Order: sequence, then structure tokens, then C-alpha cells
Amino acid sequence: MKKMKKALAVILSLAMVLGMSLTAFADDHVSNNANGSSNDSVEVSISGLTGDPAPQVTLYRIAKGKYQGTGANSFVKYEWATGITPDTIKKAEDGQLSASDVMNIVNGIKNINNAPQVTPITDNGIVIPSKIENGTYSATVKAGAYIAVISGGGDGAVYNPILLTASYDKNGKFVGGNILASKDTMYGSGAIAKKTEPVVDKDLVDGTTKDENSEGEEIDTASVGDVVDYKVSLTPPAYPSNAVNKTLFVTDTMTEGLTYDSSSLTIKFNGKELKANEEGVFLDETTEVAKVVTEGNTFYLNFDYDTICDEDGVPYNPLTVEYSARVNENAVVGIPGNKNHVYMYYANNPTTGTTFKPTDDKKTPEGAEGVTYKDKEEILYTYQISFKKNDEQGKALPGAIFGIYKDNEGKVGDLVDIVETNDAGYAVSTSIAKGTYWVREIKAPEGYSLNDKAYKVEANWVEATKTIFRKKTTVKYTDNPDEAATQPAVSVGWILDGTFYKNQPSSDKAVPAYVKEMTTTEGTTTETVVNPEINGTVELGEAIPNTKLSSLPSTGGIGTTIFTIGGCAIMIIAAALFFASRRRAVK
Repeated sequence: MKKMKKALAVILSLAMVLGMSLTAFADDHVSNNANGSSNDSVEVSISGLTGDPAPQVTLYRIAKGKYQGTGANSFVKYEWATGITPDTIKKAEDGQLSASDVMNIVNGIKNINNAPQVTPITDNGIVIPSKIENGTYSATVKAGAYIAVISGGGDGAVYNPILLTASYDKNGKFVGGNILASKDTMYGSGAIAKKTEPVVDKDLVDGTTKDENSEGEEIDTASVGDVVDYKVSLTPPAYPSNAVNKTLFVTDTMTEGLTYDSSSLTIKFNGKELKANEEGVFLDETTEVAKVVTEGNTFYLNFDYDTICDEDGVPYNPLTVEYSARVNENAVVGIPGNKNHVYMYYANNPTTGTTFKPTDDKKTPEGAEGVTYKDKEEILYTYQISFKKNDEQGKALPGAIFGIYKDNEGKVGDLVDIVETNDAGYAVSTSIAKGTYWVREIKAPEGYSLNDKAYKVEANWVEATKTIFRKKTTVKYTDNPDEAATQPAVSVGWILDGTFYKNQPSSDKAVPAYVKEMTTTEGTTTETVVNPEINGTVELGEAIPNTKLSSLPSTGGIGTTIFTIGGCAIMIIAAALFFASRRRAVK
């Protein structure tokens, strides 16, 4: 049943792509039925071209019509270009020209040592007028067969060579036609696409806590020390088996806040999970699928394209590259985050260049002929908690050691960080993700008692709690110079109806103003700022106090007290006996 469906798909694709024209290439049919002349021309087109700028299309004429004279009924047959093999001609006449057959012709055109004698038709309009409008390439052509080589679209889509025909059907009518580039199949193959749109995607799949930024977009957060898992999903192009350029290369670089675990790198496809051996080679039994080179926080992964394709030459889907990284102490808090950038290089024109092989001086295919790339960036964010330590009088206390703990159903949970207050009394933990945390003192500064209270704090992206230290000055004014705070009195503005003005009002009732009293007060206010510049930062809304020790604490029990009293009594008696013996000696 499956084979029958596949056969039907092939037949349908041939009917769609070639119409009724290719069978007309058979000389014994065409010469008897065609009534065309050498003046005949018709439009052929390729629709579904995408990208800005539009891709470039070059036509190669591989067969042309032969006529006897210029009048009606002068068509004789098709003449094929030198170098096109009889087998290829037979397949074309029978409507069985496959993707590999077309690629063979293109390879011959590109290979100067075995080049078919074909005529390139370009957009210059000299040979055959052609144009691209609204995603459709069209050209007015004479009778014959043409191969379109397409490359360079702005969206990075890949086009395999496409066959176009202009011929006389069985009724003698001269026809061209349109081919839709986005159709799934072409020529005698039920698998190889005329057009594929490569995609690389990247996700953090484990080890993170989700949050939302100020635009409502989902973001990933993690704490320092967390191990996070990445998944890179690849959709490579589908190339004919004999394409000259089958580059498929992946490189991924992490910023300093992430430590890449090279041993975790895994390639998955067709139900298989492959790990690299000591030489960096990924083997599917004895077949080399890919090879990786690691340099610090970057890996370079070069695929053998054919090994990740099914029997029809189509890349397996899904095809993924997975690995882990640890968030380290260099992680950036808030914006711009800890970035991870992946590039998938591939041949956007499989007819040019060669499949890339890395060398010591050229590690990636960037700039290689016929190669372009798709990329994706994933950002991981870390947050921070800050707080201040004071004594009872508000004096900053350095040297206090605190633990930062996760929340466990409203209670103090696992320890995630240990910090110490600086000379200004502040401590900062940059080791947290989104969530609820507890701050609790582990060791008090010298000379102070331990504060064992746990302080709850929420860490998130959109809102940050800030403690702002403010100084407020209140000034009272008078219009009596004798009441001025300083003498001689100096005017600082104007008073009109009891209100102070810095500049003189227009009313003639305004009189000079003098400073009568100035009062300055200091204090702090705590406010929540929405979408602050310090995204991911939260400051505890109150200072954490400590009590100074007034005396050394007693230790031991009642036995220690009795021993101390007894010792003191013995010392007193000994001193009395010493002085008594001295008096007797003097007498």
C-alpha cells in the first residue's frame, strides 16, 4: 500500500511539473503532429520564489527546436546540447528525468572538463527576456528544454535546479507552463524538494525558572551553580544525492557566564543518540556522522550530510543537537543576560563550491562559495538580592555573614549562596533566579549578637524594590528683615499674599523675602519601581539590625560559680597570712 501511494505521488508530481510537454520530445511523435514554426515563442515561469532581495535565476538551454524553414509545419525535432547523454535524453523524452539527472546536467555545466554545450540565458534580456515579479520568475522562450539554477534569496531558502520545457503537445499546440517552487516533489523523485527553507531553533529545555519581562515575553532564569540544558533543532535543506555542495555545519558559542560541558554534547536523529568518542567523532555503528572540535566555550560540529538522511535522501526530522552548561560566577545580572548563539551553515546553492571541510586556519564555512547560514540566540538571565546591615543606632555593620535560602512552601529551604556585608553594611547575592528567597544571618559581626530572623524577598524581572536615601530641607520665609536668620538680611525672593516667589511677581504688593528658618531632615523611603533599569534586582525593604553585646555572657553552671568564689577566698587568706608574717619578722 505504501509503495502504491509513493508511485501515485510520483505520477502526480510528474503530471504537475512536466505537464504533457516532455513526452513530445520523442521525435517519432512530434514531427508528425507539430504544426509550429521557428517564430513560435511561449512563456515559462517559476512561482513561489521568496526572499528580499529576490533570488537570482539563470536559465540553461539544454535542447532546442529544429525547423525546416520558417513557415508553418516546419518543426522537425529537438536537438540536444553536446554532452547530454542518450540515457538522459531518453528519460527526458519519457518524462522520467529525476532530480539527480538534472543535477548531473548542472554538474556538467559547472565542470569545464565535461561541460555540455548549453546556452546560459540570463536576466540581461539579450537572448531571452526574463523578469521576477511578486515571487514569480518568467521568461519568453523558443521551443526547447531549459534548466533553471536559482540562488541568493534574502530569506536563505535553498532551490534545487528546476527543469522547464516549451514544446508541442500531441495536438500540435505549442505550450509552456508554470512550476511552483514550493511543491514537495520534482521530476521522477518522490522525495527531493525543489525548494526547502532551512531552520535552526534553540531552546532551554531544563534547569530554568520561567519569568516574564516588561513586554510580557517569556524569559528563562537560573541561579549561579545551576546546570541548564539546551536543545538545538535543525532543519537542513534536501539536496539531490549528487549535489556538489552538501555543507552542514553547526557552531555554538556561550558567553563567560556559562560553562559549557563538552561531555554532554549529543546528536539525536531517527531514534538514535550519539556521543563523541575521544577523537571527537560521532559514530553510527561504524559510520562517521559528524566530528566536533571544542575550544573553551565554543564547539564546531561538522556533519557528513548523507549520514543524517533517509533512503530518499531527505534529512531526518527531528534532527537535534543537545548539551548542557553551568551558570557560573561570571553570570551577568539582568540586561543583557547570558547569551548563547548558534549558527547553522548550509549550502544555499548546492550546484556551486564544495562541501566544507574545516582546517586549522578556517574553522567555519563563513564566506565559503555557495554557503550561507541561519542563526538563533538564546538568553539566560540571573537576578540579584541586595540588603543592608545596621546596628540599633543605624550604623552600618561590615563583616556580617548571611545565607540566601530558597523558599520551601513558605519556609526557609535550601541554601543557595553565602555573602558578607562590606564596609557600607551592604551585601549582594548574584546567584539567584526568579522566585521567593529568605535572607538569614549566619555569623554576626564581632561584638554583636546574632539576628536569627529570616527575611523574605521576591525576585522577579518587572518589579524591583529600591531603598532610597533622601535628604529633605524645609525653609520658612519672612518679609521682616529683622527676623532673617542671618544678618545683615539678604533678600532671596519675593512674598505676595504669604506665598514665596523666586522671581518678582507683576503685582506691586510683592515685598522682598528673607530666610527665617531652615530645617534639614534625613530618612529613607522604600518604593517598588516597575520596569526599572536594574531589571532582575531586588533590595530588601528594611535594614537588618544587630544588637551590641553590653557584657560578656556567663558560662558554666553553679559549680563554676562556687569554684570561682572558693578560689577568691583562698587568695584573700593567702594574702593576709603573707602580710602578718612580714609584721612578725619586722618585730
